[in-house]
Amino acid sequence: MDNLSIYKTSVTVNINQIGRLWHRMYPKNNHQYLELLTIFPDDSDDCAYFLGFLDENNGQEGKFQKLWPK
Repeated sequence: MDNLSIYKTSVTVNINQIGRLWHRMYPKNNHQYLELLTIFPDDSDDCAYFLGFLDENNGQEGKFQKLWPK
């Protein structure tokens, strides 16, 4: 994927399609947000790349933390 972006890939799709990624942001008391990503993976290269990116950045400060399944 170009420029480390999943924009308009098979993971996010276009606005008139159902995507494989649900993204929610919940405000915290310190002017930051808790972001939740729910992913419905398939066998596409885009999805494999994105899941690999998340795995590489799991647990790093300011990055991603996998909640389930561990």
